[in-house]
Amino acid sequence: MVKPKAKQHILSSQEKDEQLRRMMVYRALTTNLMTSRMSYGGTQTFGGLRDIYTALGYPLLDKIQFKDYWTRYKRQDIARRIVEAPVEGSWARSPIVQAKDDKSGSFRDEWEALEEQFGIYSVLIRADILSGIGRYGVLLMGLNDGSETFAEEATKAKELLYLQPFTELNAAIKTYDTDRQSPRYGQPLMYSLQLADLPGVSTGIAMDVHHTRIIHLADNILESNVFGEPRMESCYNDLIDLEKVVGGSAEMFWQGAFPGMAFKAQEDFDITPEIKLSLDDEISKYVHQMERFMKLQGIDIQQLSPNISSPKDVSDLLIKMIAVSKNIPKRILEGSERGELSSTQDAEEWDSRCDHRRKHYIEPNILRKLIKRLGELGVLKVPAKFSVEWPDLSTPSDSDQATTGKTITEAITKYAATPEAQTIVPLEQYLADILKLPTEVVDRILAASIEAQNKAMADEAAAEQQRQSDIAALGYDPQNINDLNNPQNPKFAGIQTGQ
Repeated sequence: MVKPKAKQHILSSQEKDEQLRRMMVYRALTTNLMTSRMSYGGTQTFGGLRDIYTALGYPLLDKIQFKDYWTRYKRQDIARRIVEAPVEGSWARSPIVQAKDDKSGSFRDEWEALEEQFGIYSVLIRADILSGIGRYGVLLMGLNDGSETFAEEATKAKELLYLQPFTELNAAIKTYDTDRQSPRYGQPLMYSLQLADLPGVSTGIAMDVHHTRIIHLADNILESNVFGEPRMESCYNDLIDLEKVVGGSAEMFWQGAFPGMAFKAQEDFDITPEIKLSLDDEISKYVHQMERFMKLQGIDIQQLSPNISSPKDVSDLLIKMIAVSKNIPKRILEGSERGELSSTQDAEEWDSRCDHRRKHYIEPNILRKLIKRLGELGVLKVPAKFSVEWPDLSTPSDSDQATTGKTITEAITKYAATPEAQTIVPLEQYLADILKLPTEVVDRILAASIEAQNKAMADEAAAEQQRQSDIAALGYDPQNINDLNNPQNPKFAGIQTGQ
């Protein structure tokens, strides 16, 4: 039995309007949801009515490109400092690479010769800086391996020819290792390197390079093993604000130094087109040609009072926020970690962070990776076990030690030449409390001082004994005061000098 078809409901105009409204709301909600997921990084408030990032002129996270970081690194002073400060602090003292239990030191000598030939540490510093501008950087190893192109896998090489660092922009990743059974799964397989233009020659050459010829550098990696976090990313908004403050305050002071003027026509004075043209010409000469007078008729001039405020508080706040974001002490961010502007505590904390970076990033991800790769290629004879020793960053340099030693020596000399000072402050307290010398150093100085005093007393006693023996040898009694002090005695001079 065939069921009768249900009667089709015909929508009224009001129902159609309601259905259309619901569809529009649904599309708006889904569009906003997709947009927020695709353009992540913004901050919306008031139920999405206000987008703070848009209002403040901040780009969304996925809208910041390498060229934006590169421009700030090249043009904004504190942006360059953010990129270079961790590198300068970490590489302040070169590491010592040597084989374990190698008394001959052959591996250390070979590595140091290679480092001296190619300036390896200097190149690694450049690569470390460039890799921190974007998400990663690479170091190309030029090899004498007989291959015709860089796209061929490098297995063995006769010698290392050069080392060349590249930024992310000029070292695009072309293909990845997609073999799930490979230990390099998800890692770059082939790069496309863009060679820099030579002087007077625009190369524009892009070449494929196999990963075996590349050392990949990625700092601040989190979830990805390939892409790190650009060093400017976490404080990018603060950099924009600081640029506004610095540029805006400069413009404010410029405008304040050259205040505005209001030109008001006098009553019953008719400004004809000819007069207006003449007035514009006079104003233009005054502003642009630095003429200090204007020929006006029927015009009153009123100088506008400038409103100038100091940008110091705002700029200090922004620099403080950047320092917090990058975990760099504010004084060190502004000056030098060894300069007078940074406190001892700041320097110690910064040295500790740089030492952590050396041991947990530079050594395993840059230095050891390069040494092992050179060993695999046969360029360097690398032992099974070798150590990388980093000099203590807090240890004073030779110049600092010489200056400190000179200052302490001069202070002790003045102290020793002033008996009254020794009465007020004994030597031990002076060394420990005034000069702030370590306890073990004070103990050594006191022991050496006592030893020197004992030796001087012994030498003086021996000299006196020898003198009396010489006097007795001349036939005089050393105990007879008349013999010793008689100027008429022909041996008087010899007695007095002990001769």
